[in-house]
Amino acid sequence: ISNCYNTGAVTVKTEQAGGLVGQSIGVTNRNSYNNGVVNGNGAVAGGIVGFVITNANIANSYNLNSVTASIGAGGIVGYMYDGDNIVINACVNQGNVTGNTQGIGGIMGFGGASGSLTITASTNYGTINGGSAGQYVGGIIGLMQIGTIGGSSTNACYNYGKIVSAVSSSTNYNIIGRIFG
Repeated sequence: ISNCYNTGAVTVKTEQAGGLVGQSIGVTNRNSYNNGVVNGNGAVAGGIVGFVITNANIANSYNLNSVTASIGAGGIVGYMYDGDNIVINACVNQGNVTGNTQGIGGIMGFGGASGSLTITASTNYGTINGGSAGQYVGGIIGLMQIGTIGGSSTNACYNYGKIVSAVSSSTNYNIIGRIFG
């Protein structure tokens, strides 16, 4: 997928919602953007891709509108399912991201338990809101169980958005809400 955009609202009731792709197995997405509201209604949601399984490369893409889901809400990718070789590079989220359980992030909501994840040169400007029950809220990643950010450090990823959650601040941070590894 290259040079594509969406400006319409995306709403699903029980599956994965994405501004451009709902569920991805082996997608390359470059130079694309979403400006439509994405609502997962109890499922997972991402501004560009809702649910990634394996071999994804998302680059130079951005989300401009709000993303809402219960688990795995992300400005670029909502949820990564134990995949391999997931790369997010030079992506920007400007939309607010809201979730009410866990894994709420400006770039990725929830990173799976196995595989490889690399996020480089990506920035969040939107407010990341865990509401009254959301935990593992982060400016770049909400909950990460594997992988690396910015290669070997976080110096290439930035969060300028506000982090909001009524749950303990020990699981809500500017870059990553929580890491299991």
